Amino acid sequence: MGLTLIGRFAAVGLPEEVEVVRHFVRFLRRPEDGWVPGPADDVDVRAYLLVQRAQGLAAPELGRRLAALRRFYGWAAAEGAVERDPFVTFQLDRPVLSPEQVRRREERLSGDPQQRELARLRALHHLAEELNRRSDAAAALGAALDALGSVLELPSGWAFVLADSGLASGGTAPPHGFVTASAARLPPGLEADARRHLDSPPACYCQELFRAGRLTRAVNVVECTRLRTAAREAGDTRGLLFHATLPLVVGDRPLGIVNLATAEWQLLAAADLELLSAAGPLLGSALERARLYDEAEGRRRELEDEIEMARVVQSHLLPRLPAIPGFEVASEWRAARTVAGDFYDVFPIPGGRYALAIADVSGKGPPAALYMAMARSLLRAAAEHGDGPSAALVAVNAALREQSTARLFVTVFLAFLDPARRVVHWASAGHNPSLLRRRGASRVEALPLGGMALGLRAHDLGLADRVLVLDPGDALLLHTDGVGDAEDPDGAMYGAERLEAAVGAAPAGAHALVSHVLGDLEAFTSGAAQADDVTLLALVAKDD
Repeated sequence: MGLTLIGRFAAVGLPEEVEVVRHFVRFLRRPEDGWVPGPADDVDVRAYLLVQRAQGLAAPELGRRLAALRRFYGWAAAEGAVERDPFVTFQLDRPVLSPEQVRRREERLSGDPQQRELARLRALHHLAEELNRRSDAAAALGAALDALGSVLELPSGWAFVLADSGLASGGTAPPHGFVTASAARLPPGLEADARRHLDSPPACYCQELFRAGRLTRAVNVVECTRLRTAAREAGDTRGLLFHATLPLVVGDRPLGIVNLATAEWQLLAAADLELLSAAGPLLGSALERARLYDEAEGRRRELEDEIEMARVVQSHLLPRLPAIPGFEVASEWRAARTVAGDFYDVFPIPGGRYALAIADVSGKGPPAALYMAMARSLLRAAAEHGDGPSAALVAVNAALREQSTARLFVTVFLAFLDPARRVVHWASAGHNPSLLRRRGASRVEALPLGGMALGLRAHDLGLADRVLVLDPGDALLLHTDGVGDAEDPDGAMYGAERLEAAVGAAPAGAHALVSHVLGDLEAFTSGAAQADDVTLLALVAKDD
């Protein structure tokens, strides 16, 4: 195919152009009949031109050879014989090497090629392992600079990311739109003055190539304009003047570039650049993963802030317990999470009475907390109409059904207290039984079960008002199921019987009752994680 290709070019090219192509192929140590243009030919073309100049080829003749190769590759690309015209993709006639640099390049490329290939494979494996350990962009880029710089013997390097890539940290981006995201062992000339020469506009050559979409794989950039500027201003660049550039692209989205600096242009061979190109997708994937992680972390922090704000708002919704003549009231509210679905309320209603309520919304977290706030507002509005507790609960149920589409429900114990007569009218909408302790009695009484929880059905809730008279010293404890359902470290439940025993053994007074029950509960759970919200509301009739 090679012979046929060059032969076909001979039919359209000038004889001296065909001879240049043949000389180029001989320089590559390839047989004419086995040579096919490849994707790394820009490296080979540069090396050929550099060697010719280093060997003393005059500038006019060097120009003619450059023009011949340019014409050949343009023709081959048009014929479909080469995947990409390197003269279109890259600028191949920039500054060249000295003879000493050519000699040192050839020394570096001597040795066992199989061992060099094994070293490259090990480097890729090591890089993949390092990138899998990194969860942020700067760490991933730092790992890449270290791993690639080590295997290619290029310890100094840096990475730019586009300001709009989602990988740049805060701050104002330079006008050229690139931000330095990571650097390794920069020479003093680039490190000095807050890395002014690395970051300042205008865009450097590799950035221009990347912006123009002309970097599709790792390449040898002829010279680094940033290193050149630093050196011109008497900055110590440790002899570094050139670098290889690795573009970072995920899908069609450009992310940035990695540069590894060297004192010798063309130090890297085509196989080295292939190693860098193979590393590109690994690093691009790691950066995309880091970007998504940062987005998720940012969203998580936003949610935490929002939930904390909700906790503060919810805590302010809890009432300051009013002073009820002839009675003592105490409460405790402990959320299992930042916000809770439990609530309690004590507030005056018409006729000199007071409403006492305790409720438990199904579910946990923000949805339950929002549903709780709505249910509390509806409950207050319904209770202030002055009808009985069951009528108020029916009204709340109707409003919940109308105003909410959430698949939640709420259990409620609602009592209307007439303190002058010590009479309590109460109704329960699916809530666990409140506990009554008579003065001097050894037994605690669980009030009867009530009707259906609110929010589940429109009618037939089975609600009814019941009447309770409290004598001096009698105590009524309202609670949510987070108390009875609490577990010890072995998974055993606190349970209704233990709760009743704690209520029966508690000292007189509402605050003492709540404190004793909580102390017994904490002793039982012994530091086990709280699985559900815990709420207590105690009402005790004072002695005359």
